[in-house]
Amino acid sequence: MAEKLTIPGDDWRKALESVRIPKDQLNSLVLNYLVTEGYRQAAEQFRHESGCTLHFDPEEIDQRMRVRRAVMEGEIDEAISAVNELDAQILDGNQGLLFRLRLQKLIEYIRQGAVQEALAFSQEVLAPVAVSNPSLLQALEEVMALLAFESLDSSPLAHLVHSSHLQTIASELNSAILASSGLVQDSKITALMKTLAWSQRRFHDYVSISPN
Repeated sequence: MAEKLTIPGDDWRKALESVRIPKDQLNSLVLNYLVTEGYRQAAEQFRHESGCTLHFDPEEIDQRMRVRRAVMEGEIDEAISAVNELDAQILDGNQGLLFRLRLQKLIEYIRQGAVQEALAFSQEVLAPVAVSNPSLLQALEEVMALLAFESLDSSPLAHLVHSSHLQTIASELNSAILASSGLVQDSKITALMKTLAWSQRRFHDYVSISPN
């Protein structure tokens, strides 16, 4: 690799400070994030207060929020039903996502201490799918291992019962609904952050910033 270019720290800081982003563009980015993630009330309030003119469909947001809320409350059957009401092809065409939702239903059984229901559900619904698709078997085995622990929160698999796990599933489902409607799955801020992270890695491959 060629020798890195060195830029004085003061020059780099001045260059960063000279960048100015118009307020209306920042407002548009924030509103786009709220709409994409399904925060209708916050989006409507922010649009009113900022004067941003970005259009969005409140009813469409409500539909996605119903699904997200059901997932976050552990009501997986309700979430699946709500998605199917929007478009049955969303889950029919994404069997991996449907399997992860059903895995979450299994986790909810285990969390509630419903061992018999968990065993029956895993054997009758999940196992046949995992057997025909070995790539899913490890995930099923990991969830089933939760049955070996009295305290799920302190087990090595505690991440499976953490709210962040539900959030991940809810976000993936939200993206699938957006995609089915022909909408962009990631907010512009999310896309910008991914681009920024990639650019920073590439930048540090070729440039170093001196302390002075």
